[in-house]
Amino acid sequence: YAIFPGKLEGGIYNRTYAIEAGVSFIDCITQAIDDWNWVLNANNDGQGVDFYFHRISGENIIQRTQIYICSKNYPLQTFTGLTVSYKDDSPFLDIPYEDFDRSTITINEAQEPTYNYFQEMRKIIGHEIGHCIGLAHNENDNGTLMYPKWEVSTAYCPTLDDITGVRAIYQ
Repeated sequence: YAIFPGKLEGGIYNRTYAIEAGVSFIDCITQAIDDWNWVLNANNDGQGVDFYFHRISGENIIQRTQIYICSKNYPLQTFTGLTVSYKDDSPFLDIPYEDFDRSTITINEAQEPTYNYFQEMRKIIGHEIGHCIGLAHNENDNGTLMYPKWEVSTAYCPTLDDITGVRAIYQ
C-alpha cells in the first residue's frame, strides 16, 4: 500500500457521503461505499479502524459531507474518476500534503466502461474512495483496488493490501 502524507480529519467512522450523479451510477456508488463499510467495519462500534459512511441529502450537501460524489460529462478529458481533497475550502489538486476535511469525486460520464459496467464502475469509485480516506496509488500490484489503471486492476473491492494501508493511517 501507499499512503498520502495527509488523511481525513476526524477519522473514517460515522462520516457522510452524498451523491449527485446520474441514475446509472447510484447503485455502483452505493456498492463501493458498502464494500469499504463491510471490510473495515468489523464491530461497528467506532473503535480501532471501523469505517462507516452513511448517505445524506438535502441542501448544502457539498459543505456538509466528507465525500461528495458527482458525475459530469467531460468528452475531451481522459480521466474516468477524479478525486480532489479540500482543507478549509482550499483544494489539493494533486497529493494532499496535510490532513483534509472533505473530498469530491467526479465521475466522467464520457469515459464510462463499456463492458461489465457495474463491476468496473464499482472498482473505479472504490478506488476514488480510497483516495478520499488517504490512500495513494499502489503502482506495484494490479491485484489491489488502488492500482492506478482500472482496466488492468483485478480487484473490485478493497483487498488486504488496501485494508492494511487504511489501518496504518487511522490506528
